[in-house]
Amino acid sequence: MPFFLDQKYNVENLIAKGAGLRLDFEALSTQSVLNALKEIVYNKSYMENMKRLSNEYRDRALPPLDLAIWNIEYAVRNPNGLASPIRSQSWMEKNLIDIYAILALSLIVTLSAVFFVMKILYNYLCKSTASKSCKDKQL
Repeated sequence: MPFFLDQKYNVENLIAKGAGLRLDFEALSTQSVLNALKEIVYNKSYMENMKRLSNEYRDRALPPLDLAIWNIEYAVRNPNGLASPIRSQSWMEKNLIDIYAILALSLIVTLSAVFFVMKILYNYLCKSTASKSCKDKQL
């Protein structure tokens, strides 16, 4: 039952890994909770998948606290070690000017092509039908 921020992502992640189910808060009922509990309790694949995920989490070279301490110490020892690659980019790359220019150019070319096709079709239809309305528009 995701309520806030990253909970939806976490639920989707567990579902993709076969270790959980989603309960919709708007459609929540006693029966839906009971069905979800029965599915998780009686279907052994959920337990096997969760045990596998638990083993993967516990099988780490460093515990999470030690890893956090090491990363902090690394940042203190190497001040430029965590520098963003954007520092080496030009202002044009930082602001995506090249991308916007390509998008604008493609939009202009597309609109121009549509305009010319419409103009050619209009001229063709006016000449081929030779209707009075087209002649009146030309005057």
